[in-house]
Amino acid sequence: MQESNKRVRFYVASKIYHYPKWLEMRSFGYKIISSWIDMVEEEETRSHKEWGEVSQMCLQEAAEADVLLLYAEEGDVMRGCWMEVGAALVAGKRVGVVAHDSVQMSEIFLPHPKVSSFDTIEDAFNYYDVCLNLDNEEEAEMEERVRVLPAVYPRIETGAVRFGDDWPGLFMRGDAAFYFSRQMKFVLERFDLEKKELPDVLIKEALSFVIDIIDRDVFLHKKDGE
Repeated sequence: MQESNKRVRFYVASKIYHYPKWLEMRSFGYKIISSWIDMVEEEETRSHKEWGEVSQMCLQEAAEADVLLLYAEEGDVMRGCWMEVGAALVAGKRVGVVAHDSVQMSEIFLPHPKVSSFDTIEDAFNYYDVCLNLDNEEEAEMEERVRVLPAVYPRIETGAVRFGDDWPGLFMRGDAAFYFSRQMKFVLERFDLEKKELPDVLIKEALSFVIDIIDRDVFLHKKDGE
């Protein structure tokens, strides 16, 4: 995994037993400011008063972070995490969600303009590590290029879309587009300028993600011989 430039501050909200994941991500250079992942051993001996102090600390850190990442696996019952999510949203911070489909989410939570969903932890960290490191000029240029449409629910996922009776096209969510760009960069960096060729396996890995969607949903079937 590529190391972070350590500018974006992340707060992670999950069940306590997932803390090894966050220690690992921190070891890659991501700036995770969640103090609770360093205090797991104190959990069983913590007094009621001390729990209250930890709770307040977590809410403060969630509000101070640039991004809160909410993580839940199958079977996880989310409790205190929702307090941390609320603190982050009230502070105007972004919230990334990586959660199993079985985890219940409020219908008014996911459509929130500050909330984005990701398939993996790595996708979320990489996405925010890049997009929140744009300087003011870069961000202004991006705003000029990006057409902002009204939010819809359920949200539009990566795949074929059609506006009215226009020809279907491909929509790619930000996290998916970021993944694809990284794959293409990986291939191009290994391009043999002398031989002008690439190993087939690299091409297939990098392009299959978007090609499969286009072949399946945009150009539904090809005629024989084309």
